[in-house]
Amino acid sequence: MVRCTVESALKSAALCEPDSEVLVAVNGATDGDQLAGLASPQLRVLHLSRRSAPGARNAALAAARNDTVLFADDDCTLPPSWCRDLELHHALEYLCHTFVWTATADEILAKVRLVETNIKKLVDNNAQ
Repeated sequence: MVRCTVESALKSAALCEPDSEVLVAVNGATDGDQLAGLASPQLRVLHLSRRSAPGARNAALAAARNDTVLFADDDCTLPPSWCRDLELHHALEYLCHTFVWTATADEILAKVRLVETNIKKLVDNNAQ
């Protein structure tokens, strides 16, 4: 199952920014064997000596190179648009919360147009 999860995460991350990464925290000696042959510049594998789900999440947070971190367990398959959908949602939330209270009417209108464009991209990506 680990390999399927990592492969689906890599496909999803590939639709985001070029510096997106997939961190895999291997809890135990045998889990990493399932990743043999997977090669991607976006993939980094962290080997942990102790089995601990919270420890794995904390290790991934500490090693992450980006501000936004998404977590998935090793028994799921992620849809290809998962990372992109969450990335757009995060961007839209930021725009809505940051600019509405501090902007002029023209700035708000420009942001609304940007939000509309991002929503259209999200809808188009989900239609594929």
